[in-house]
Amino acid sequence: MYQSKKAVDKHVFTLLGRLKGDKERNARGYQIAQMYYGVREFDTAKKYLCGYLNEKDNYAPAHKLLGQIFESIDQSEKALSSYKRALDIDSSLRDVVLKIVNLYYELDLDPERAKVL
Repeated sequence: MYQSKKAVDKHVFTLLGRLKGDKERNARGYQIAQMYYGVREFDTAKKYLCGYLNEKDNYAPAHKLLGQIFESIDQSEKALSSYKRALDIDSSLRDVVLKIVNLYYELDLDPERAKVL
């Protein structure tokens, strides 16, 4: 895929130039977020992904990607919430189950607090 932020920026600029409005831009947000995540531009990826989730909140892979972004920027509790949302939408995501278990272990949550998250 793309090797640098500059290459992703160029592609996204071209892509967004062809779109007509925020709704179309948000519809492409998941794809754009994946590209920025791939070059470790987590804040930019999160921005596009949140726009996408505002339009389509029931897409499990988008919530999984948001969890990966939060994990990458050391926001484990937010990552846990995102992974749990992805699992609520699609219970067949076995890798997400492992992520959730690992985060519970990493966060060393007491059982009462774990129920809230």
